[in-house]
Order: sequence, then structure tokens, then C-alpha cells
Amino acid sequence: GFIPDARLTYTDLTYLYRSDGLAKRAINLPVNDMLRAWYKLEGDTDGKIELRMKELDARRQLKRALRLGRLFGGSLVVMGINDGLTYENPVNENKIKSIDHLHVFDRWRMTVNTADLYLDPANQRYGLPERYLITPLYGVPFYVHESRVLRFEGEDVTDLIRIQNQGWSDSVLQSVWDRLRALGETYGNLETILDEFIIG
Repeated sequence: GFIPDARLTYTDLTYLYRSDGLAKRAINLPVNDMLRAWYKLEGDTDGKIELRMKELDARRQLKRALRLGRLFGGSLVVMGINDGLTYENPVNENKIKSIDHLHVFDRWRMTVNTADLYLDPANQRYGLPERYLITPLYGVPFYVHESRVLRFEGEDVTDLIRIQNQGWSDSVLQSVWDRLRALGETYGNLETILDEFIIG
């Protein structure tokens, strides 16, 4: 079982998302609402950008990234930006030829070392990673520069908790866990009462 008021682990959150309908709805509903109406790009008169977004399956990938961000407290979409440079280099915006792929990773697939953070307080991105070390479930670990990712988070937290979370926010399920658990127990008790009533 789960410990009340404890930090939900990766395993806990995965189990809740797979097994608890209320938890799944709490994660999915806001995301579905956000992406229900897809954007319309101005200036894309020939529809090439819209077609490329369909080829990249961008809507589904963004939906997945938002869900994983809400569930685990963070996720990244790594964009395969073809600018002649490798993942760990900043994007050269003047040499972008295409975006070749979108890969989604939850926050448990990445590591950020202090040396990889922006530590200059004058920098707008102060405290955020300059690069991420991604350890995929398949293949070898690789570094990716922050200019090549889209970052999504869950529930905002204090700076101290963010440090404990290795730079990430909390799962949206963390703050509602006690209520969700109590509600689940209530439904369980109600089912038992109904079963006994029907048998009687």
C-alpha cells in the first residue's frame, strides 16, 4: 500500500495511472481540453507546415508530453532539429533545414548535474538546465541542449522541493493523493454494501 503524506514514487504514479480511473481522469482531462481545438497557423498558405506537423504526429506527441509532465512532474519533447549540429549543441536558427522527429521522455529518464545549469543570476534561464542527460529505455544515454527541447511540468513547488525533485515539479496527483485514496476507499466500501444488499 501507499504511505499517507509520503512522496509518490515513479512506481506509485505508474500504478495509479494504470489502475485508478479517477487518477487517470485528473491527468488526462485538462490535457484533452487544452488540445481539443488544434492551432491554425497564419501564413502557412500552402499547408506545408500543417502537413509536416501531421507527419511528425505532433498533436499526439504533445498530448503525451503534457500527460507525462502532469503525471510525473516533468517531461521533455526532444526535437530532431536538422541544423547540421548534434543534440548537445545549441540550435543554429539560421541553418535549420527541417524537424525530423519528436521524441517524448518523462522526467525519470533524465539527469541534470549542477554543472549543466544556468548559474548566472543575470541569465533569464537562471536555475534551469542548459543541457539534459537522457537515459532512454532503449539505446545509449545522450546529452541534449535545452534549445532542442520543449519542457513540460506538473504542479509548481517551492525551490527547496524543486531541488529535492532534481529540478522538477511535483505530480499533480501528489497534492490530492490523500483525498483520492479516501475517495477510492469510499467507492470500495459502497460496492461492498451494494453487493451485500443485492445478496440480501
